[in-house]
Amino acid sequence: QEQLSKIFELCGFPNEENWPGVSKLPLYKTIRPTTPTKRRLRDIFHNFDSHAVDLIDRMLILNPTERISAHDALCAAYFITKM
Repeated sequence: QEQLSKIFELCGFPNEENWPGVSKLPLYKTIRPTTPTKRRLRDIFHNFDSHAVDLIDRMLILNPTERISAHDALCAAYFITKM
């Protein structure tokens, strides 16, 4: 439960708007936070390289159909850009 709370603090809480069908998953109603949480990933990592933040953001999308694939992640600008 504590791990889920930390995930939701960073990634926001999944709802029907950002993950259609999520409310039908088993135990969805039992993990609902008392206060709605919004995605704060970009706010928390604002000092990081923009390509790194973009990649992390896309990798941590809660909706699995919207999340970046491993192949696309390896082709991300973060790995191509010269530092």
